[in-house]
Amino acid sequence: GREVTNYQIVTPNAPATPATHAITDLLEDNRGSLWIATLGAGLQRLDIQTGKITVYSVARNGLPSDRINSLELTSDRNLLMGTTQGVAVLDLEKNTVASYHGTREGNIPYTSSYVNHVIEDHRGLWWIATRDGVNIYDSKTDRLSVIGAAEGLANAVVLGVGCSGAESVWASTAGGICRIVVERNDTGTDYIYRIYNYSEHDGLQGYE
Repeated sequence: GREVTNYQIVTPNAPATPATHAITDLLEDNRGSLWIATLGAGLQRLDIQTGKITVYSVARNGLPSDRINSLELTSDRNLLMGTTQGVAVLDLEKNTVASYHGTREGNIPYTSSYVNHVIEDHRGLWWIATRDGVNIYDSKTDRLSVIGAAEGLANAVVLGVGCSGAESVWASTAGGICRIVVERNDTGTDYIYRIYNYSEHDGLQGYE
């Protein structure tokens, strides 16, 4: 028969004490680790073979927040995290954490520090779903673009994002879903974003 193994999330400050914080996301890598995002207990890595749990937190590793909403493995095999205080990247080789609150130069911040979800597409762009629009970050050029209500998004509160094919990214908002088509501009130096909104009028069961 099948066996079920139970694991207890631990708190950053008291490793032996079970936490009651919600688990918001799970991600298994190719090294035998299960990464666990929590709302209050930081990031946790479960070694599937040994059952050992390692805690990553604000105090221990410099995470921007112990409240983590989403996990994504990037093309260079680093762990991309959406937190309530911006984006964090864990270098899995060096075991170091870098925090992002906007561009690296710091001249353009995210429209909201509360990141509900973040993904990386095949271009290397980070799609950052926040409480105030989608922030699109190009880590190669350090450019940050924003799509919000003023740019045609159905609602500024963006709950999640997902890639669909080579051109489109879907965004789930508090006012329906949006299809964002990505194209290069005439000079090939930047991107153009075309937005198509869908709501209850198009057959959705609800706006969220």
